[in-house]
Amino acid sequence: MDKLVKKVDLLWETKSVYREQRPEKELQEVKKALLHSTFKFSSMYRSWIPKPNKLGELRAITKPDKADILVMDALSHLLNIVFEDIFLTNSHGFR
Repeated sequence: MDKLVKKVDLLWETKSVYREQRPEKELQEVKKALLHSTFKFSSMYRSWIPKPNKLGELRAITKPDKADILVMDALSHLLNIVFEDIFLTNSHGFR
């Protein structure tokens, strides 16, 4: 969990998008929850938009909370580090 918290902190510091979306106080709460293993992903917001070229049909768009995006991005970076050596050089489908 320490590595995940460090990665979350690094992403927050280096990517201005995360800093604009989350104040420092909320970042500290997320890091504290990760360290104590109490972090839970929140429910995602789902909205429906009309499909282009198909009248009357709708397409679902699901959007996670901004704190969840930051944690998912950090997890993705860490998992890539762990599993990158396992994949073959010609394997690109599930990276």
